[in-house]
Amino acid sequence: MPRSGSTATFASSVRASQKCAWESGPAMLALPLLLCLLAVPPAPAAGEEKTPRRWRALRVGATNEMECEGTKWFFYLPSQLKRDKRRPLPVVVSVHGAGSELEGARGCAQAFVDFAERRRVAVIAPFFIDNHPHFQYLSIGGNRADLRLLEILEDAKARVPILYIKRVYLFGHSGGGQFAHRFALVHPHRILKGGASAAGGYTFPKPDLTYPGGTQKRRHPLPEFQFAKFVQLPFAILVGDQDTGQLQDNELPNGQNRFERARNFYATLKDYARERKLPFRLLYQVHAGRDHSCFGTSARWVIRNVFEKR
Repeated sequence: MPRSGSTATFASSVRASQKCAWESGPAMLALPLLLCLLAVPPAPAAGEEKTPRRWRALRVGATNEMECEGTKWFFYLPSQLKRDKRRPLPVVVSVHGAGSELEGARGCAQAFVDFAERRRVAVIAPFFIDNHPHFQYLSIGGNRADLRLLEILEDAKARVPILYIKRVYLFGHSGGGQFAHRFALVHPHRILKGGASAAGGYTFPKPDLTYPGGTQKRRHPLPEFQFAKFVQLPFAILVGDQDTGQLQDNELPNGQNRFERARNFYATLKDYARERKLPFRLLYQVHAGRDHSCFGTSARWVIRNVFEKR
């Protein structure tokens, strides 16, 4: 098979240099070796590592827009990866509210950029609205939103193999808070630390109340809600003391508004843990003077008091 032009030219140069070497004496014997060394590409600059081929297309220090099985998601990689591409990279998952648009999901990722840069973590923010309209309830009986998040994590790791996805930081606000605590109830072994902010409702350990307020099924079988493991997670329940708008749904036994439901959920699970003699690690934070629009306040509180706490 004919060689390419550059390969043929290089080979001809080596043969010619070898002939000259034998004809001109021992001093010319090193020339072929010199030519080979010149053909080797230069090593990376000091302090930098070669970027793995699988994730060269991703921007570092920027928010990348991705897609997994039709679900869009945002992926932020900290700028430290330009210097360190080997150590395991933890992940923060930030989940939008039920009325969010695509740019809202992007904003959920960007809210954790400072934390990502300071602590060298990646940020993933899924956009569930298009394919999982009832994601806050995990889309039970349909295209499960919790399982899609697990697929997104696997997709992210396939692209960036150093990601640590066995246990993640998880935060959600409003509908995202509903998703976050229910994901943690069903998959507690996948949570490192977490927080649910201003959730419109919570799943209580009440077998006589239908889901999502309790654990009694409606039409579709429910996953196992692991309350005994959930209460042992460093997971915060956050709400503004002015988030008192009347709610109309089947969860009224759990409280009339978001403030009451957050307070009652925390108190109920504290009693649950005490009755069973379980370690209790949940946290409860009330933002004084804040109503439902407390995403930023909650995110900063969780970063400072949960994610960065040892």
